[in-house]
Amino acid sequence: MKNMTFKDLIAKFKALPVKTRNLIFVILGIAIFLCSYMLGYQKLQEKTAALNEEIGTQSAYVTELKGYYDNIQIYEKGIADSKQAINDNLSHLPFEIKSEDFLLYVKTMNEDLNADFKSITFEPDTLIGEFGCTINDKNVNCTAMRSGVSFTSSMNYAQFKDMLQYIYNETNQITFVDTVSLNYDSENARLETNVQLSKFYITYEGAEYTPVPVADVPQGSQDPFNTGA
Repeated sequence: MKNMTFKDLIAKFKALPVKTRNLIFVILGIAIFLCSYMLGYQKLQEKTAALNEEIGTQSAYVTELKGYYDNIQIYEKGIADSKQAINDNLSHLPFEIKSEDFLLYVKTMNEDLNADFKSITFEPDTLIGEFGCTINDKNVNCTAMRSGVSFTSSMNYAQFKDMLQYIYNETNQITFVDTVSLNYDSENARLETNVQLSKFYITYEGAEYTPVPVADVPQGSQDPFNTGA
């Protein structure tokens, strides 16, 4: 059988009876419809699967949000408690400690204890670390610092215990005793005390240093020679 051309096929098709040609048209139409339907159905299935997956994701997200909403009072209380805890801790951490602040603290403590304050040595401030924090409802990058001094003082044992009580229970700012050395002076029945103290503070951009209030110091007569000036 020789190869038939497209024209030969057309000629043979035209030679067929009308009913046969109509039947072929019907069969071809049904085949085209089925192919189109199957192709469209497959795409629809793919879109439906993708949509169902998106609906599942969104449903899980909605469920998660609903859980947050149902517990919103707990979260709000937790946020408020956290802010209060931050404020409470910040109240014990100044934004800077200068040498005169530490000197005044040590001097006042010894005076309150009736101890014989003798000398003080200041240490360079050292970096503790950096961290993010919310202060006054603003997120800031804070730097934590340590300030230290060593001082010598003469006191009795009761005063020594009172000093520890003063440092840990009566001091508003966070203060620690790093080291203590005691030498007993048998001649005067006194403890020659050398104490190393640490205070801590934080600083950040915009932090305002508040100096420790210092009592007014008399600066002498304005007219010591009675000149009337």
